[in-house]
Amino acid sequence: MSAAVGWVAVKGLDRGVMLDRLNLVEIGEASNWDLGEFACTETAEGWLVVVARNSAQLQPRAAAKSLSSDHTAIGAELKEGRLQSRCFGYEGGAELWRLEHDVRVEVDGVVSTGSPPDAVADVLLRVKALASKNEDATDWFYHVPPEVSLRVCGFRADIERANNWILLEKRSRKPIHPKYGLRAAMQTFLLPFLLDQGWKPSQRPSNPGEIEEFEVQRVVGTYSQYLTFDYCTVPTPTIRCRILVWDDAGPVPRCVLQGMAQTPSARPSWIRSVLGLTRYRPEAVGIAIEQAKETFFIAQSYLDTGANSKGLEVVLMRSVKSWPEETAKG
Repeated sequence: MSAAVGWVAVKGLDRGVMLDRLNLVEIGEASNWDLGEFACTETAEGWLVVVARNSAQLQPRAAAKSLSSDHTAIGAELKEGRLQSRCFGYEGGAELWRLEHDVRVEVDGVVSTGSPPDAVADVLLRVKALASKNEDATDWFYHVPPEVSLRVCGFRADIERANNWILLEKRSRKPIHPKYGLRAAMQTFLLPFLLDQGWKPSQRPSNPGEIEEFEVQRVVGTYSQYLTFDYCTVPTPTIRCRILVWDDAGPVPRCVLQGMAQTPSARPSWIRSVLGLTRYRPEAVGIAIEQAKETFFIAQSYLDTGANSKGLEVVLMRSVKSWPEETAKG
């Protein structure tokens, strides 16, 4: 997650109106909000959320005030490096409540102003219980403001939820041609291909949070193996595959390895996409799907044999000496 991320959420406002007020325009689609400078989604709770990797570019407090002139809005910020977090609610252009935690001011507490939502009481109760049971240096109260945001609008930046993201950028004079179609192609062509290879839609999340849209799973012995396909269309359609393996043999699942697979031809495109150097081509969606299939075979080959391939990066957990583990052989 970004070191200083900010977001604003509003309920009942048209997306186009919201983006106009924030001076933002749509440019594409992605599986995760942090694949662009700005991103937008609608949560299951019915709130429109705009999130910025750099909170200063969004100014969540000012944005929430602006959007709340005729609707209810909330905003939030997380600064991980400083262990600072805040969440605030607005209505009619006025601030109704605010929650702030700053480890430099108070380690075990949250400053509350106004009349915060009812969810605060339950969140505080849970956090205090966690803090009392753990003697480590974890700053549990840092989680109170973002958790309240999650309870109210359905979003906090450091927890994965199965949302489909629209990428945004600041409005300018240059013409904008939003790039869509990759997600639909993945639903039509990639997901059926993965199922035909013997994988199944995930039955549980590979990581804490919700099951992601293009996440598949297979069970081999005591091992649950996951492949998750992330996508981004800006500036060119690109798909990459995340690998995760858990060992379910014990009473508590043990993480074995995690990694990333990309086809050699896709790797430069991903780097160039971050730098904004790649042009969009009409056939790029089809190319991305074919590269994703190649990526799948790279990942599956490693899981089957442990053989390294070009385009593969894997990290074994500290307790794991090699893959496949000795207990998995035979």
